Amino acid sequence: MQGVALTIAHSVNPPAVNLCGVEEKYCKREAQQEFMTEPIRSPDGEWIWSGSAWLAAPPSLDQGGLDGIEITDQTRTRDAVIPSAKDSAVPHVLLKDSAMTGNITIHQSNADDIVSGVMDALDSFGLSNRFAPGRLTRNQCGQVRQVLDLSESLSQQHIEIDPYIDLRLGDAAELAGWNDAAQGHYDRAMKHFKSSGDKKGEARSYHGLGRLEERRGDYKRAERYERESLSLARVADDPETQADALTGLGHLLSQQGKFAEADSMYKESLSLYRQVGDRVGQANALNHLGHIPLVRGDVDKADRLFEESWNLHRRTGDRYGEAKALANRAHVASKRGLAAEAERMHTECLAIHISLNDPSGQARSEHNLGLVALSLNDYDKAEEWFRKSLALLQDIEDKDSTAATMGSLGVIAVRKGYVVEGERLIRHAHQLFVECGHKAGEATSLINLAAVASLRDDVGEQRRLNSEAISIRRALGLPIHPWFIQQGY
Repeated sequence: MQGVALTIAHSVNPPAVNLCGVEEKYCKREAQQEFMTEPIRSPDGEWIWSGSAWLAAPPSLDQGGLDGIEITDQTRTRDAVIPSAKDSAVPHVLLKDSAMTGNITIHQSNADDIVSGVMDALDSFGLSNRFAPGRLTRNQCGQVRQVLDLSESLSQQHIEIDPYIDLRLGDAAELAGWNDAAQGHYDRAMKHFKSSGDKKGEARSYHGLGRLEERRGDYKRAERYERESLSLARVADDPETQADALTGLGHLLSQQGKFAEADSMYKESLSLYRQVGDRVGQANALNHLGHIPLVRGDVDKADRLFEESWNLHRRTGDRYGEAKALANRAHVASKRGLAAEAERMHTECLAIHISLNDPSGQARSEHNLGLVALSLNDYDKAEEWFRKSLALLQDIEDKDSTAATMGSLGVIAVRKGYVVEGERLIRHAHQLFVECGHKAGEATSLINLAAVASLRDDVGEQRRLNSEAISIRRALGLPIHPWFIQQGY
């Protein structure tokens, strides 16, 4: 996926010339001129009239999986990868001759010292036996690689690591984008837990593997792992892991358009988080719960849930969670036609993510600011925001978020008259949505491809694509624009 993301980044450079005209055999200049007039938007702002068809606005990233991390600004030496020193408050960890130096120091290569150093490093990242931060800073990403190398030195000495430390190492590797390393640690922990009969540990291992597969874009396998985690956690009478697995399942089901089942999962997880007194878990569950009425058009209910989540995140001091809930409140403002309010909120989110040195959150905020600009028909500004977002996505293995941003750039290209380039981007976005099972994104891409077909006067293809898209939206329980009903879809 990394190679795909890099290809995407290079493929969306602005064309040197307008592709409409002699170089584009099926894009009529009259169609371009018609399409470039001031667009007519639907009342909810989610549809643009092309003159012969409705073009769907790109999907937002309010619940997208942009939790991957861009790893940059590293200098390789003979002994280690040393992160740049932008964040002096973060402990610098240098791996050298089986020792860690800096704020976490090991003077000997003694195995107990190395294990202690690994645990101290994981603590410094905010990784506990159950909790993992929502993101790591760029510096921490580089440090994770060194901690993983250090733990590997123990394996080379045939020293077994406690499986719960392996789980934490897997979480750290996943957050830093080292997916293969994360897989190795989760698998090793799983092997220990299975042999010892530790169902709780086994459940947590499956939950970690589920998150990892979701990041990779394999929703079906991720769902299978999360369901296994939930089943084992119930056997082990572990409400915390049950709640985590339910939240993970809810998100996966929501991404696949199974909103009723996702809603049930989120409600059960919220009840369990309240039972164990986990306020951050409660805030996250409320935020996820708000997404269901949002996509179904009940903005008032969605806003109440998002506001409750936002306030709870603020009370717990969780700035990352606060930004995610605020982004969803901004989407509500957009649906109400309050573009200036939505822009203010997304700008505040962007500032939070920048202050946290969180490139994944920054990419999400930039994408959402692009959506606001698009709703105001400011295509140049929207394109600028989407390109910034896509640049940060280059090293993040996140298919659906990349697809959403690519589809956004495709819509803008079509609106500007670069129909061939726009169609190519939308088709690529559609392919990524299909690969990761994101049904709502798949339907949006099909509707936009139908609008492109209408520009070529290909009525048969337009109708086929729209029929497929509307069938998907009906199956998901999503609203159908009246125009499609009037046209007999």
